[in-house]
Amino acid sequence: IGVFDSGIGGLTVMKALRGAFPGLDMIYLGDLARVPYGGRSVETITRYAVSDADFLMRGGVSAVIAACNTVSATALDALRQRLLSLVDWDAAGFEPLSRAYALPKDDPQRQEKLRTASLAACGAPMEMLRCCGETAELLAQLRESVSPLLLSDVGCAAALCRGALEAAAMNVWVNTRSLKGDAEAEALNAETRGILDRALPLTGAVTAVVRERLEP
Repeated sequence: IGVFDSGIGGLTVMKALRGAFPGLDMIYLGDLARVPYGGRSVETITRYAVSDADFLMRGGVSAVIAACNTVSATALDALRQRLLSLVDWDAAGFEPLSRAYALPKDDPQRQEKLRTASLAACGAPMEMLRCCGETAELLAQLRESVSPLLLSDVGCAAALCRGALEAAAMNVWVNTRSLKGDAEAEALNAETRGILDRALPLTGAVTAVVRERLEP
């Protein structure tokens, strides 16, 4: 496992990982040549993070953890903007679907138009699922390195992320349930289940840890 930070602060994350997974081989990269990352542009932070991850991957690690709050916060902000942009997309997908359902049942094109509109309506909730899946992974990293003053924010974000995952999944399923046997719909269902299987345990673990650390 490769762990990187802009300095030495990420060593606390590595220590926690060693405690949880004593059998894992780990490599730490502290980018002291470019410290601090804070105050730099999003593009620069992203470029540094990619560079750090590439360096570790070339060293043979199988996974990379960003133990840097600046990198995590920048990524979370990008995800937030993506999620906000999906609101209009989701609303726009409803109109063609409602028009298709309004067609007479004996219209020869009705079934194909319903299929097309239903699959299109899955676009926004599927992207929401993907974004929330990424968010869950970032929150799992932040759980180990975040300031105690922000711990409740991470817990609240994990709880909301869990709700968003389940809501997005339901908005996929409501559109695929009438397309049983359709290969494209089944692929969306499989991806949905895969994201939920990975992300829901992460959000549950984050909220459990935060509650344990905060509850009197």
